[in-house]
Amino acid sequence: MSMAKKIFSTSLVMACFLCFFTVLSGCGETHSYQDVQSKYNSMIEEYSNIFSSGTVDINYSTELDTLISDTNSVAFHKLSNDTNNSYAIFEPTLKAFIESISFYIDVTPVLTEDETLPQNEVNDLYSNLTDLENKISALNQSKELLERLASTGGNTQNWVISYQNAFYDAISSANQFAKDFLTFYEENLFSENTISGRISPAGVQLQMIKNLADTADIFTTFTLSQIRDDTEITSVSLVNKTLDNFLEVKSSLTSSSFLGILSGNLTSAESQMIEDYNRVLTYSSLYERNKTIAYELRENYFNTLSVENKTYEQQVWHNKVNEFLNTDCETNFAYFSALKDSIITWSNS
Repeated sequence: MSMAKKIFSTSLVMACFLCFFTVLSGCGETHSYQDVQSKYNSMIEEYSNIFSSGTVDINYSTELDTLISDTNSVAFHKLSNDTNNSYAIFEPTLKAFIESISFYIDVTPVLTEDETLPQNEVNDLYSNLTDLENKISALNQSKELLERLASTGGNTQNWVISYQNAFYDAISSANQFAKDFLTFYEENLFSENTISGRISPAGVQLQMIKNLADTADIFTTFTLSQIRDDTEITSVSLVNKTLDNFLEVKSSLTSSSFLGILSGNLTSAESQMIEDYNRVLTYSSLYERNKTIAYELRENYFNTLSVENKTYEQQVWHNKVNEFLNTDCETNFAYFSALKDSIITWSNS
């Protein structure tokens, strides 16, 4: 056999193997953006004990609710959905991610005849959503077992830790999908009408949604991974506070009056919204820069948490991350809270 024929034969065999493994692994599949939307909404509908009306609203059995309400039962009390409760660290965080996704998931792409959505990014969204769906399924199964143990007097204390682990896995997966989805939305689907000197309804919506997901991401990355087994949870997280702020103005953000505000005259209430919105945008560059540094240092930061005699460099890492978490995040929260207040004032005017 000639060298050329050998090369051709080897290449053909390799191609066949590649095709075979592609079929087995599902690689090479293509999905439409409508597939992503449909899959997400099907997940929300299927797991009705976890989701309701497009948001997280976990429905527990009476026996489990009793355990969760017991402030002396630390492991169970962490499952609380009360955002004013410092121990409520799981459900509000998952809810923040789902709220941020659900806000835009049903938006229909408006494309010109020669425009297409980036196929690789749509496929990645579908893949990450599949992972989220699997994690939600595991969470639901763990929840059902915990409820059965609670109803029969079984050892719930041991299984609640497994349930928390499943909860954390679902939160981490929701975090990844939310980040990818919002980036995809902003780069491919977002549009806004702007008038100089007036508020941007679509811009305000996007900033509020991104901040909700971002706050939950920071809490998941730097805090939840550390305190989920901790009994000392003394303060309400910024996720809970940010979620409350968002839910206060959610109906206003989607109201016809807010979306059509540019058709009316400029009012003093809108001027205050503009001032607070611009303050958010102005601070964002410093906030994002310090956040980038904090994320770059996070591995080193975690490694120094339990070190008593830190080196100078370790202490610098530790201080820099803490400065972001305790100063930048708090300042950013204050600016968004002011924007929330001005939206409410405008809505009531």
